[in-house]
Amino acid sequence: MKQEVVEMITTPQIRKIWYEAKQLGLTDDDMHEMISSEFRVDSVKKLTKSEAIYLIDVLVKYTGNSKHRPGMATPMQLWRIEELRKQLGWEPNGIKGFIKKNAHVEDIKWLTDKAASGIITGLTRVLKYREKANSKEAGGGSSE
Repeated sequence: MKQEVVEMITTPQIRKIWYEAKQLGLTDDDMHEMISSEFRVDSVKKLTKSEAIYLIDVLVKYTGNSKHRPGMATPMQLWRIEELRKQLGWEPNGIKGFIKKNAHVEDIKWLTDKAASGIITGLTRVLKYREKANSKEAGGGSSE
């Protein structure tokens, strides 16, 4: 039986990841949190080549290789909204209704920076409420 060889991240990929992260204004802590939550490793150097390709694609998507539109949601805000969506277990299209209801826009790309901040606050509250409800259920309810 042949053993599959896993190629590890290359030096040019590492450089590209950190370059794109800086373009987005991500700190080292932001990047480590992202890598830990997405890939369950504690260092960029521990990513596989295919994981690095995926991460670079995500970072490039958020930088958009274009200038930030003044007054609109920042790439960091868009990334945070996506992370909260994942934590909530919502499908990618599942957040559209939340955004439409709360920010009155059809698509995330139309969020202003102020509206994006409100969406992040709202999603964080939903997540905290859900965690609190789950911890109450796990605790067995009230004692009588």
